[in-house]
Amino acid sequence: SGFDRSPLFEGRDDVRASLYLQPDEGYDAQFMYFAAFDPLLRRFRSTPERYRDVADAAPYRFGRIGFPWLVRAVSGGRWKSYPAAMVGLVAAGVALSAFVLARLAQGVGATALWGLIVLAIPGFWASVTMVLPEPLAAAFLLVGYWCVTTRRIACAVAAFALSLLIRETGVLFVGALAMFATVPSVTRRDRLWLLSATLPVVVWRVYIAAGVWPVWGWDGLFYPAPNLAMPLVGMAGLWSVLARGDYHAHVPELARAATWLSVLLIAVAVLSAALMKRAGRFIGITFLAYALMALSFSYPLVWGHPANAQRASYEVFILLALASLGVMRYPRHLQVAVAACWAGAVSFILYGAHDAFVIWDALW
Repeated sequence: SGFDRSPLFEGRDDVRASLYLQPDEGYDAQFMYFAAFDPLLRRFRSTPERYRDVADAAPYRFGRIGFPWLVRAVSGGRWKSYPAAMVGLVAAGVALSAFVLARLAQGVGATALWGLIVLAIPGFWASVTMVLPEPLAAAFLLVGYWCVTTRRIACAVAAFALSLLIRETGVLFVGALAMFATVPSVTRRDRLWLLSATLPVVVWRVYIAAGVWPVWGWDGLFYPAPNLAMPLVGMAGLWSVLARGDYHAHVPELARAATWLSVLLIAVAVLSAALMKRAGRFIGITFLAYALMALSFSYPLVWGHPANAQRASYEVFILLALASLGVMRYPRHLQVAVAACWAGAVSFILYGAHDAFVIWDALW
């Protein structure tokens, strides 16, 4: 297993005895767990090549250090509490996202029940199931946005900085907000402060690159993770494999999920284009940008498993939620389109997802 190969746990039979280990290589959450034991990459500073056995792509995995740092903080540095802290933080991310969406809805005269829409975000279910921090990154983006709307710029910068340390793809959200926000009283200096939220993640990436330079060189700073291609190219590769019946042929639920989710993302992208002018400048532009990003997921790196695309597309549903708060101002056909996209998302979660049976078990 990945645990047995990792030099972080040499002679740590106490840690091994606390875990249930599977014979395969594991998945992304194990790297977050490993990083919590060495959150500053100090253990093998003089022998950085050993980090090759800690994670499959150490600069990439340790680059998203915000979650392991929070795990350390919440657990008080007690390693026995790391798993519980990870689960609790992911659940807290869902709850905080719901709370902030409810407050934002109230701010525009809508019902606070809009906060419950987080339960219809496909990526959140995948993240909760696999104990991965996308809901937490989304929550801090929403907190930052809420703070900007109430002109608490310092709090917004802190929230955005933490979100980007958890998952850097939120930089599009932060950059667009700084450029296109139409919030009254937000000055040019405030916009520059918002952009400064990117500095902590830049400094951290430089720190990583310096520590692993003898092994990874420039890849320590710009690790090549080809998650994106031209729009629809990755989907075309997916559909080609689906048409041949070669997509996880032994697990038909995965083919069903990939088909359903790809169609859903196309529908959401079409809606984002239709709402470009109606949803407000910041939300409209950012929604369309994330929708295009979702259409550009590569195959097989992202679409190789539908859960990857679920998790990677959470931002487009966050922007769909923000755009939906003003739905009563839209023409009737756009109201129907918004409702149809959310209905499609709920249907995917309950019937289309490869692990829909797990969700049904959890609900009942």
